[in-house]
Order: sequence, then structure tokens, then C-alpha cells
Amino acid sequence: MEIRPGTVKPTRLSVYIRERILSLRRSGKNITEVRDELIRSDNVQVSRQGISAFLRRFRQSGSVTDFKVNTRQKMLQEVHLEFIDETIRNDLEISAREVAKLLTEHSQFNPHISLKDQNEDKNSVEQENDNLQSYHVPVENKVNSNIDISRKETSDGVRAFLHRKK
Repeated sequence: MEIRPGTVKPTRLSVYIRERILSLRRSGKNITEVRDELIRSDNVQVSRQGISAFLRRFRQSGSVTDFKVNTRQKMLQEVHLEFIDETIRNDLEISAREVAKLLTEHSQFNPHISLKDQNEDKNSVEQENDNLQSYHVPVENKVNSNIDISRKETSDGVRAFLHRKK
């Protein structure tokens, strides 16, 4: 089949094209005939190998949609969050570095802790009253969320707070 000018060669097959391949295949057409029909009717160029690979994946999964497989395990899991919650509940004056150390000892998880000053204005009254600093522990997932452990210096000592950012 001759390719017409203006024929689109997609980098990925759309769901429509995938369903079209299936319907053409179910109507009894071979892979070459499917390719030719896609060029003729839909003005889309797909190689025979691309059609064959899609059909193979379809036979394995039974679905025309892409399945994104996340093979990497999240760095900070729910069990770690529960441990952090429990640790801070048991000792409100614990520092973020101590929580990180206990977490490392408890589960062989080594959190990254960075110091971030929440108050940019050094002359503000709020800075004198709150003196709040945050420690961020990154969570690896698609949303790129993190845990924010904050320390607030008060008249009766240092208090740690846990905030889950979503």
C-alpha cells in the first residue's frame, strides 16, 4: 500500500486506533490488510510490527489501555508514617533528627532530612514568637508528596509536629 502525503505516524497508538485494529482483525483481515485499511480510512500509518506487538499485549492483558507498571517501591511506606506518628505522639519534644534516627534503627529506612526556615522575614514579630523550622522527608511516588516534620520552640521546650502534605 502506498503511503499518502499527510499520513500521520503516531508515536503511540490511541485507544481509538487500538479498537479499530481489533475490529479489523475480528473481521478476518490479516495484519498487512489491517495496516493498509488504517492508512486508507484513518490516514494513520502503523507498522506491521506495531500492530503485531499491540495484538500480543492485548492477548496478554485483555485491555486496550496502557497499564503503567510502577516497579519501584515507595520509599516512605504507610508503616513508616505510622511509626513516625506513634513516635511523635509518645514524645512531643522529640526532634526530627531523633525521629529519623529511630526510623532508621526501626526499619533500616534512611530518610533524607533538610532544614528549611519557614520565616523569611527576620525582623517579624512572628519569627520571634514561633521560630518554626521544617524538616522534609520525601516520599517517592507520582504525586511527589512529602512529610513535613516541624519543630516549634516554645517556653516549655521544643515540640515536633508532623504534617502530611498531599
